[in-house]
Amino acid sequence: MKVKGLALVALLAGACATAGGGGGGLKVFQADHRMPDYKDVGDDTERAELKDTQTHTGRAADARTSGNMDQARQESKLAADALLKLAERYPSSEWRIVYRRAAAENYLQAADAEGAARAADLFRTDKDATPATQAFGARLAAGSLQQLAFQKVKAGELEPVKIGRKTELKPRPPAETWKRYIDAADAYAVVYTTDPSPTAEHDAALLQLLAAEVQYSHDNIEEAQKRFEAIFQKWPLTAAAVDGVGPYLLTFPARKDMKGYGDAVVRMQAMLESDKPKAQAAASASGATAEQKALPEKIASVLQQLGQEKNRLGYAGAMELLKSGKPAEAAAGFEEFVAQNPDSPDAANALYNAGVAYVQAKEPKKAEEARRRLLDKYPDAPEAGIATVALATSRLQAHDTGGAVQLYDRYLEKWPDGEQRCLALGNAGAALEQGNKKLQAAARYRTFGQDARCAKDDPNTAARALYNSGVLYYNAKKRGDAKAVWSTLVNLKGIDDPVTKSQMTDARQRLESLK
Repeated sequence: MKVKGLALVALLAGACATAGGGGGGLKVFQADHRMPDYKDVGDDTERAELKDTQTHTGRAADARTSGNMDQARQESKLAADALLKLAERYPSSEWRIVYRRAAAENYLQAADAEGAARAADLFRTDKDATPATQAFGARLAAGSLQQLAFQKVKAGELEPVKIGRKTELKPRPPAETWKRYIDAADAYAVVYTTDPSPTAEHDAALLQLLAAEVQYSHDNIEEAQKRFEAIFQKWPLTAAAVDGVGPYLLTFPARKDMKGYGDAVVRMQAMLESDKPKAQAAASASGATAEQKALPEKIASVLQQLGQEKNRLGYAGAMELLKSGKPAEAAAGFEEFVAQNPDSPDAANALYNAGVAYVQAKEPKKAEEARRRLLDKYPDAPEAGIATVALATSRLQAHDTGGAVQLYDRYLEKWPDGEQRCLALGNAGAALEQGNKKLQAAARYRTFGQDARCAKDDPNTAARALYNSGVLYYNAKKRGDAKAVWSTLVNLKGIDDPVTKSQMTDARQRLESLK
């Protein structure tokens, strides 16, 4: 499975919409409320300090307008620091949540993700924060920490998130920045339904996807599995759920659980098939978001990959059955693979292996049928050559010498330099001799024995072929041919088989009589 990359959650989009009151009858403005004017603040000292923070925000705006970004970031940082101090100095102020939210915004403008996360944590955990403020703060904190983590990764200060196959597990807790990110993401997952942002569900799922990937990257596989599964259950119609399929499947081979992997592939396929019509309906509805419009195509792409993976697993399963001594079941598995994937690059190989499995299951007729289908459907596949020789050999064993010779000759014509060339040459001679075509058999034996490659690969067999060729020629009163063949035989090197050596001795004696 292909694994998607990581995405950033929008930090400030969709602030909470309710400016609720605090507990104990004291009104506390919430995170969505505007910054106060001077006249809104009753305490003179607080009002004066607020004016100082707004001086910095004004200077930051002027610097950005003039293109002086360094100064703009410096002034935004000063404004953020001052706003946090303002909220700290006046803990009972009805504006304290607003101050901290504004501090987070200024930290972001100052490119200070750590400060933004800290300010967001402060206002989301305020005792008078409404659920909507808590949700916005958690989203802002998680997004800021995600940004901070990526910055540290780029600087080489933090272990990156790596999604890939694992050969060895070394579970370890995520570093502090990643841990804080996960905590904030989890906090948002609890309250995201109170966030009026139109992307709340998308953001919750995306934040959890990264949290799951962080745990996977740190080899905490069981924790990662639980998190991926929670995404599938809570937010099935999100891009994060679809993107999570690939890394989720990787958790199974990481635990050496290949059966679980196969089951998970089927389960994910069923889940996406079920979600596909719902996603299509959401995509065609008025007001559909860009994510909703893109989701059906994303699901279709992953379903295609899952289908391919399921088929690959079916093929691999058949191979395991064959290796474990269950040829009948293996043959059925290979046949099913071919039926479902007739255009697969592995279809020809599956048919060939089905033939092997049928032979082991003592079903020669089915083996032949599988090999004939291979030659009919995939005549140019690499497996077609060896299947041709195997089919010819089965015909020879069934005493169909004409059919055997025809198939051996087809191989030699189509694959003249193939790996089975010597076998085809020698067996064609045997088939012709068995069919009482002695002179033709002698010629094939002669060709085989005089073939440099065949003689080098198996000198004993080449020598026996030359001996038999000479005998056939001699018995047919073709003494000149017999003499030529035996002369080649007695000069062969590398003969170590006792029977073959005796044939060479006999050939020498016969040559003496032919002088």
